[in-house]
Amino acid sequence: MGSSFSSFSAVSNVCGISSLSGWAAGSEAQVIVNGAAPGPLCLGYIPLPNDVLLMHPGGDNSYSVTRWTAPEDGIFQISGFFSGQNPGYPTSTDDHILVNGTASVNINIHSFNIPTNFTLGVALSTGDTVDFAVGPGGNGYAGDSTALSATITSGGSVSAPVVSGGSAGAPEPGTMWLFSGVLAAGAAIRRRFTR
Repeated sequence: MGSSFSSFSAVSNVCGISSLSGWAAGSEAQVIVNGAAPGPLCLGYIPLPNDVLLMHPGGDNSYSVTRWTAPEDGIFQISGFFSGQNPGYPTSTDDHILVNGTASVNINIHSFNIPTNFTLGVALSTGDTVDFAVGPGGNGYAGDSTALSATITSGGSVSAPVVSGGSAGAPEPGTMWLFSGVLAAGAAIRRRFTR
């Protein structure tokens, strides 16, 4: 998974809906934010909650990646979930959390609206990166809209990743929402992977 890292271009009025904005690479991989509530339907059937990022891989097997950069040295707690958002297929993606380019969490989604939760504690230095990646799952990219909810807080202790699936629900809310940091930093980006 260690290929070049490319920024997306900012987009607005995604799916013709004024409250949807984000970043995209042409019509390929995208990261979308819903600025309204309740969430509208993109393409008439993909639900877009307002408390998550909606990520979609590219047709060229590229991953949609959202990057967070550590603002200071310390231990950080990362928690959240990935969840398939396409009711028609359902979603089938390979999702990852990479710390400084090394995979720490690997999740396969084959469902609709059933969160797969994750938690981990990592020691980071200023400028280290945490990437949240959504890939096509090995079977093409159609129907692969995937929700990401992530919270990163400082403190705690280093801990091994824990992944739980099914209907366990969303993790407790935290103090630093990932998508807020992404919006503030303009850091929605993609990483191109070849298969």
